[in-house]
Amino acid sequence: MNIKGWADELLLKLADDDDEINLLFFKERCYLPEAEYKHMRDRIGIRGNGPSLARLGLAYLIAHELSHRKHAKLYDGDTGDDYSDQFLKIEREYIEKVWDMCLMEHEEE
Repeated sequence: MNIKGWADELLLKLADDDDEINLLFFKERCYLPEAEYKHMRDRIGIRGNGPSLARLGLAYLIAHELSHRKHAKLYDGDTGDDYSDQFLKIEREYIEKVWDMCLMEHEEE
């Protein structure tokens, strides 16, 4: 299966409804990809390439684990429950850092 196939499979698992959402890829060489939802066309456009998508996946995994590390530092070695309010707040900070990195790369000049 290729990246488009994997993305379609993930979309089916993640979507809240059975409506068909168009998923388009725009190959673009970059460090991190970006995505944008277009309401009027009910589509998600992803700009990037295979390596940039892999880097994004790694960034999210690393951000999640860094959240456990920070939680442990703040709460006497307790690495945190993935769904506790304290953990989610810490994780959100890291996720925002990842997304900011994506946005900075694709900022219109």
